[in-house]
Amino acid sequence: MKNECGFSLLEVVISTAVVALLSQFIIQMFIASIYLNQKAYNLDMGVNAASQAMEIFKGEGLPDSGAVRRTQYYDSKWREIAAGQTEPDGFDNVKFILNLYAAEDRSNNSEVFTSFDLAGNYLTGSAKSGLYRIEAAVYEVKTDGEEEEICSLNTCKYLSG
Repeated sequence: MKNECGFSLLEVVISTAVVALLSQFIIQMFIASIYLNQKAYNLDMGVNAASQAMEIFKGEGLPDSGAVRRTQYYDSKWREIAAGQTEPDGFDNVKFILNLYAAEDRSNNSEVFTSFDLAGNYLTGSAKSGLYRIEAAVYEVKTDGEEEEICSLNTCKYLSG
């Protein structure tokens, strides 16, 4: 009998089928990881945009008119498109929307403590002092026009008058 070397056709077909089967799962995992990576990136960018908007607003302060609403628009690469309070006309590339809302928080009727005296007693704020609630929410605009919330943050700021 001759000394046979190499692979038979059956062995090559079986090994090709096994590799194809395993590669299908690897490709699916790769596609899922790309999707989840993009989703995590959008979450990070949304939280950053919301917290930055809240911090900028805290520095500006609340006007005498009371509640404030602001809207910021971003494209798919998180570049600002336009600032304003209504959706801009003609911007088909709006991918993310940041809504900021601030108003006086009247949910708690207790006094606002602002500092301590020398004896360690709490001192209350003036009659014009108040607690303001600041909320920011980021939405992703889907292809069908629906909006999906990515994140929402809220905080309070004490303002003395």
